[in-house]
Amino acid sequence: MQDEENAIMDHPEGTIINILLTPNAKKHYLFFSYHPWRNALECQIHAPPVEGKANRELIIQCTEWFNVPQTSVRILTGYRSNQKKVLIQGKSREEVLAMLRKTSGNH
Repeated sequence: MQDEENAIMDHPEGTIINILLTPNAKKHYLFFSYHPWRNALECQIHAPPVEGKANRELIIQCTEWFNVPQTSVRILTGYRSNQKKVLIQGKSREEVLAMLRKTSGNH
């Protein structure tokens, strides 16, 4: 997971994750691979990219993945793009990396 660590950054309120999101996907995977050109972790979700549905599903999935309340997950940039910077408040970079390592390969 060495390269993937580049997509995860410290923030005064927690940790920022660069995400490349594929909405309207047949299969649902969070953080399943690293996209080196975009320096982002790839995610696929079922929701379509209409009326914020994909963003809401991403936030809900992140709250479950990182065991934080919904108010602790914010999309900082990319609200209307598939490239997003998502803030996980209250989790350090080390905690996020540990959680990703622990569950890598489990989709």
